[in-house]
Amino acid sequence: MSSCGDSDNPWVEHLTYCDTRKYLYERATVIPKPLRDLTKSPADVAIAQLERAFEQSFYASEQAVSLLETILAMVRRGAATRYTNKQEFIRALYSGEPPKGSAEPLCLTGLAGTGKSKLLAACGRILPPQSDIEVDDHHSPFPFQNAWHLLISASPTLKSILTELARQSGQANLAPRTAERLQHFIERAAYRNGVLLLTVDEFQYLSHSANANTLSTKFLLALRGIGCPLVYAANYSLVRQLQKRNQEDRQRLLNHVYLLEREDIDSADWQGLIESYCAIAPEVFRIDAARDASDLWHLSGGLPRMLRRLMITAYQKARSHDQSAVKLHDIKEAFKSNSFSVMREDIQLLAGQAIDGQDITRHPDLNPPIKSAQKTPPNARAATIDNENQKNAEAVQMSSLTVAERKAVEQSRKAPKKSLRRQESDDDLLNNLREFKARQ
Repeated sequence: MSSCGDSDNPWVEHLTYCDTRKYLYERATVIPKPLRDLTKSPADVAIAQLERAFEQSFYASEQAVSLLETILAMVRRGAATRYTNKQEFIRALYSGEPPKGSAEPLCLTGLAGTGKSKLLAACGRILPPQSDIEVDDHHSPFPFQNAWHLLISASPTLKSILTELARQSGQANLAPRTAERLQHFIERAAYRNGVLLLTVDEFQYLSHSANANTLSTKFLLALRGIGCPLVYAANYSLVRQLQKRNQEDRQRLLNHVYLLEREDIDSADWQGLIESYCAIAPEVFRIDAARDASDLWHLSGGLPRMLRRLMITAYQKARSHDQSAVKLHDIKEAFKSNSFSVMREDIQLLAGQAIDGQDITRHPDLNPPIKSAQKTPPNARAATIDNENQKNAEAVQMSSLTVAERKAVEQSRKAPKKSLRRQESDDDLLNNLREFKARQ
């Protein structure tokens, strides 16, 4: 389908309707269809369905929408710089030298599990859909691809990266063999196909190599040279590697570093995230987002990926005991499980950091590379200190009890707590989530 045929600059015209926070929220948010009757499926099938739905879901917080606004503004500037009108577009194509964009790359960093990959995926959803652009009567319509998304493999080479982009351009059969000629081919293909944004994910594979800063710099500079705005996700370790580069490279690649932070423990967005996850399987997850938000933050470290893993682990354990529902107690038990041990160690280290405010020496990859960045959201830090004090007080109290008294206390803790709120129906969680959307 061709579009914007009457506009002299259809590439910029495509972006005129993407200018409100409501639009960004609605396009970015993904709420999978609720899973029903999971108990009718074998446990492994039901767990796979849950994992797939969790992977698809995305709750667009205020922080995420603000970052998407920044990225969209960068896309607009890049489009206006590279595409001035149809006549210049044809001239640039035939000259073989498409105009270069002036936008500097945007680096998106944050703790593992904060949602960097999901935010990059949302970038593609907020841009206009792919279509064709009619330029004149002498040429067939040109493709408008809007964005390319690149996943870095475990052992990448520059040629393998550029070859993947040639595949996405739809012209892999025409791509030259050498990396240098392939680079020029991709620059022309990106311009011809109306690619307004290039996102790059999984750069953490490079941070483990001995020459990580050299490789990552080489790849990023090559991708920057394609000409369209570039947004890349990098873990803390890779950002530190790039910070070791010379001044010229640092200014080219690290002038715009955005930290995707954890939502605060009492924020509406943290509660909204919990609501969105429970709505994936409302018959399974019997969790009160308002009441349980604080406990779930401490158990997951405020990290969405950790929370998803806890909920799935809790469901696995529930099915193994012929149970169909997951409550807060089940999440707490999942936190203690062997399958969550690596994540639990990280969460406990982050909790210690929240208390003393010091860098983590055992795993420095958990420390933000930006000196001005806060290590823990402010209210979460205060709540973590209170939570630790409470646990210490309880430990002292338990140590003074007899064996019989301790068993009685443990049994009382396992009993489900009665909520002062009415029991929610299967659809209440979805309705609550819609109310969150309406307040955006």
